[in-house]
Amino acid sequence: MTDEQLKRVLRAAMPQAGPLGPRRDLWPDVAQRIDSRAPGMHWFDWALAGTCLLLLLLFPELIPSLLYHL
Repeated sequence: MTDEQLKRVLRAAMPQAGPLGPRRDLWPDVAQRIDSRAPGMHWFDWALAGTCLLLLLLFPELIPSLLYHL
């Protein structure tokens, strides 16, 4: 089997790939979703901040480690 025959057999066995990119521009949807969010902190943000503060009050030896990672 020659190289050309092998190429033809492989091309016949493999379907053509479709378009690689998205069908439309996605950025307008992303921008709209970002703009639609309510400003301010949600309850989960407050709960996470309170948990971190509580842990730092209970375990003050974690403060240097926290500062190192900031």
